[in-house]
Amino acid sequence: MLDFLGIGAQKAGTAWLFYRLREHPEAWFSPGGKEIHFFDVVHLGTDRARRLAVIRKNARKAMWDLRRGNPFAGTGFLFSGLRRLGREDYAFTDDWYRDLFSSRPKGGKAGEITPVYAALPEAGVRHVHALMPDVPIIHILRDPLDRAISSLRMQLEDNPGMDAATAMADPVFRARCDYRANVARWESVFDPAQILHLPFGDIKSDPLGVLHRVEAHVGLSRFDGYDLASKSINSSASNNAVITPAVRATLEAMVEGQQAFVEERFGRDFASRLK
Repeated sequence: MLDFLGIGAQKAGTAWLFYRLREHPEAWFSPGGKEIHFFDVVHLGTDRARRLAVIRKNARKAMWDLRRGNPFAGTGFLFSGLRRLGREDYAFTDDWYRDLFSSRPKGGKAGEITPVYAALPEAGVRHVHALMPDVPIIHILRDPLDRAISSLRMQLEDNPGMDAATAMADPVFRARCDYRANVARWESVFDPAQILHLPFGDIKSDPLGVLHRVEAHVGLSRFDGYDLASKSINSSASNNAVITPAVRATLEAMVEGQQAFVEERFGRDFASRLK
């Protein structure tokens, strides 16, 4: 089904990774886009209608690209297949998910990167394993507090009228902050060797090195033609929402112990490269 899966973390460079891998001649993403949200719709109650609307929008764009003969459309789908992806009665089933990746180009490596997958419950992780037990997984870890602040800002900007307390009380928001539980859960279901954990800071200090590590992990050939200057690491960074001292203190309490866990699990050097 998939040749690689990015699971997070949110606000930790996953968009940068997606844009860079799209430049690799062997990497392929479905017409559904970077984030399919299949497993979180099923297991976390993510807004199904909203996610399906995004899939439909991306599928329509793919059909338009095919009509124009866009060589970068990269879908491999017939128009009928693209229309099928948006069917209400078919969406977010196992067969639908398989269908998204069924027409990759010959020799292509199909991938998906949905950052909330890191926070899936055990049933969700087992669902991933049931569909693709051998898939290589990519997980980027960022400084826990920096990531939480960036995530909260995005939540508040995407949901006008929502207050910080409501956003921080959301179980999924809290689960995203818990590296300890998330890493343990994924490594209890998958062979830890299948999961490439990367420190966010390496994207800044050695972006090409990060990409070569990802290539080696997921089975892509070495490629040096990435446009490393075309996208910022966090191109959708949210900076407008004000984080008050009280809110910051709440986030600090929420991520307490996470930096220590990263150092304990991955080593001091790795932990020093999260920023």
